[in-house]
Amino acid sequence: MPSTQFPLDIVVIGAGVAGITCAQQLRLAGYSVELVEKSRGMGGRLAKRRLTDASAGATHADHGVCYLKPKDATFARLVQRLCDRGAMAVWTEKIHELGAVVGEVVPPQSRSARYASPQGINALAKAMSKDLTIHYQQRAVALHSQAEGWEIETDQGLSLKAKALVIAVPTPQAIALVEPLADLDDETLAQLKSVNYSKSIAAIAVYDPEHQATAAQLPWQGINCYRHESLAWVGLESSKQLNPQQPVVVVHSNMAFGEAQFEAEDRQAVGQSLLEMAAKATGEAWLAQPEILQVHRWGYAFPQTPLSEPYVEAKTNLPLWFAGDWCGGDRVESAFLSGLALANQINQQLKGEALPELFWQVLN
Repeated sequence: MPSTQFPLDIVVIGAGVAGITCAQQLRLAGYSVELVEKSRGMGGRLAKRRLTDASAGATHADHGVCYLKPKDATFARLVQRLCDRGAMAVWTEKIHELGAVVGEVVPPQSRSARYASPQGINALAKAMSKDLTIHYQQRAVALHSQAEGWEIETDQGLSLKAKALVIAVPTPQAIALVEPLADLDDETLAQLKSVNYSKSIAAIAVYDPEHQATAAQLPWQGINCYRHESLAWVGLESSKQLNPQQPVVVVHSNMAFGEAQFEAEDRQAVGQSLLEMAAKATGEAWLAQPEILQVHRWGYAFPQTPLSEPYVEAKTNLPLWFAGDWCGGDRVESAFLSGLALANQINQQLKGEALPELFWQVLN
């Protein structure tokens, strides 16, 4: 079984925004840090999907997080730094809503900047993960508490050893890992179990280039579907890209539809039904006629009952912390602030001093 030859200072399970932010801060502070990630890429719900290859005119879609809308000053500075580098830009200042009449789309009463990336929303995660060691497609399946520290085993036979452990994944996945631990305290487990998630289904659609002129004339780039019984979001993804050649649209279901259809055997039929509902709701019949349709299920779309704390520290014999967007909120910004706060706390405990914002070094 492959393994590290020496114990690391810290292993982070989960290469979403919280895990990457925490790991990057600690790496730049001089700690030896590695991450374990079950997926092929980093970023969690900052997810980009390639839909066509270059020979067909490459296009992609953000099928998780739709855009960024910073509120915290540090997160706003981060997004602005990425804009200065050309990695992100203001996508739109107007998010429309469905009207009271079927087929009616109404503009918002106020405006505020929403940010996206022409290269895909995971541009933020890519920038923040520079020089980090991430073990992809390695699902952590077992934790062992030993005298010298933690041993983390994955489903692919990787074994990492570390003095301290950070778990930055949705709470159901975290619970499955830590519940077997003999010394895990009841209070920590109760905190993790108190966080509930909504499910969502995303229909990702590419259309014939003949519809591009129509798409370019639409008055909206994104629509919040508060009034709809099944839809949550309709987004014109191709409007984020430079010189798009064909329309790309992502439709997200709401929680009720996601719960009802999550286990449906025919995912394509579920995705097609979302497009048909979007076509009817917006009055754009062509939305029901995709050239390419892909469907993604989000089992942990949004934490419905997030904690107020930015991180959770377990009362175990060895150092163990939890972080994520479910700590202090339910958005990407929450995940970033969670990772930042946890890195500072870890350094306070291990070295007795506050940790400055070191992550700016990788953005210079």
